[in-house]
Amino acid sequence: MTTQESKNINYTIFVVSNEPWGKQWFIKHHYANELAKLGNDVCFVDPVGAWVPNNLFRQGIEVSEISENLKLVKYNNLLPVRGLPNLALKVNDWLNAKKLNRLRNSKKLVIWQFDAFRFSFNFFNDARKIYHVADHYRDLPFDLENIKHADLIVCTSKTFVDYYSSFGKETIYIPHAISETEVETDAIVVGKLKKKYGDYILHAGSINDRLDISVFREILNHFENRKLVLIGPNRLKIRENKKIFDECISKNNCEYLGLVSGEKVKNYVKASKVCLVSYSFDSKQTLGPITSSLKVLNYLAQKKPVITSNRLEYPSLSDKAIFYGKDIKEYVTLIEKVLDNKLSVDRSLVDDFLMEHYYKSYIQQIFNGLEK
Repeated sequence: MTTQESKNINYTIFVVSNEPWGKQWFIKHHYANELAKLGNDVCFVDPVGAWVPNNLFRQGIEVSEISENLKLVKYNNLLPVRGLPNLALKVNDWLNAKKLNRLRNSKKLVIWQFDAFRFSFNFFNDARKIYHVADHYRDLPFDLENIKHADLIVCTSKTFVDYYSSFGKETIYIPHAISETEVETDAIVVGKLKKKYGDYILHAGSINDRLDISVFREILNHFENRKLVLIGPNRLKIRENKKIFDECISKNNCEYLGLVSGEKVKNYVKASKVCLVSYSFDSKQTLGPITSSLKVLNYLAQKKPVITSNRLEYPSLSDKAIFYGKDIKEYVTLIEKVLDNKLSVDRSLVDDFLMEHYYKSYIQQIFNGLEK
């Protein structure tokens, strides 16, 4: 281990997440796992549930082992945040910080914050705080408070950097990363999936209202002899989207598998023929620009062509591995070209790209920024 790498093994790290630990992994789960693999003592702090009166009598913390150096921490808020959110959040943060402080050891403490609503006021003694802006936090009520108390702001998109750097805080751009183990798949499982579904079209990720659900319907109607495999929890709330989705999964050429654990998804990606990013073509329907995407990296790890409805922050891969359709007609045409072997991936270019996007390198950049 080099001297530079050994700098990573100096911390107790509380990864404050807005997504619970579970089968589906987001950026915060990957960072917690990778930080633990580097030897840090990592506590993944689950989001709190909805407030109930019993919380007044349940003020302990629940700690369980996930893996070596990685613990899962759960707790409840004492006060509900409705009515007096500023006061309630301050009281909750103060009490919960006292609980978490008991878990730290003699190492330096880092609060690695992905949740914009907790620990905005930072009641941890002598802790360094990383505010990891992995989504559109700018309009959230406690974004400015988080900026104020941050020692380092990490932005997953270049579009965030100008805004956050304007506050005079150390701000760096770190796009989504990938684990070195993401490229490893199970050949037997992959073979079975190919035999079961053929050369199938894959969408992996949450099924939510940011997607253009009508894309799935168009694909199923156009490619009647191909399987469309959909992986991810159904989080649709708009009635029309729910109706279209129900219509889609009722078709014989659609396989909706629901939530599949993160370590198994890569086998489905490997077995597929083409992979989809299907956010709305109308940018007004999204929560902002879709720029740096974790699912795209998971697709590319298996050298799969990516058909996207949004331009991404990977210009070097445009028309080499990532293919952009400006509307549904062009989107479907691109899928057809891949299925007909008229579009393919520049594998060498993707290999070079992935080498620059491993977590280990980005984590070192973040620690270097924090030490400044």
